[in-house]
Amino acid sequence: MNHLCTLCQRTTSPSARTSPYPTTNRAQPPRSEASATGQQAENIPASAQQVKQIAKPPGEVNRPHRGGYNLRTTLAWNEEQWAEVQNFVKLIVTEKLNLSKSFTKQQTRDMNDVRQEILLRFPWLSIYSNFWVINDLVRSQLEYEKKRIQRARNAKIAEDLRAQAARAARRAALEAVDLAFSSS
Repeated sequence: MNHLCTLCQRTTSPSARTSPYPTTNRAQPPRSEASATGQQAENIPASAQQVKQIAKPPGEVNRPHRGGYNLRTTLAWNEEQWAEVQNFVKLIVTEKLNLSKSFTKQQTRDMNDVRQEILLRFPWLSIYSNFWVINDLVRSQLEYEKKRIQRARNAKIAEDLRAQAARAARRAALEAVDLAFSSS
């Protein structure tokens, strides 16, 4: 029996965010006698279970002021849904991909593994054509991790420079004291 994740149901409250992007038009499979008698829906042929795919919006992810779009606003998922998908993507990206490489430089095999794991966990993401949502989430996470690593590297360099300056200042102070004692 196909159970949809409760997170994949969009909120219908008036205060819910709405997407500027068209929502899905899911084709309902024809009601057969099998489903009327309680048998599994897996017996319905794939062609009858077709879902209209959602195309990628124009522009680049996370560049709304440069002709792109904000992924979170575009998808208009509820908070719980967004957090669950985002946390899983973060986990998979940090485990499976090379964080020192950009999205386009990742191994194809590794990217396919990441996409497959995300789709296994969230099968409803297959309504987005050519994995564009998964790709955008992975691309954004890789960019974030790259910046985080660079910030940590810069902080380490700054810390090392401060420690080096402190050692040099202590050395200079000791030399000044030695010079004062030796001249007296």
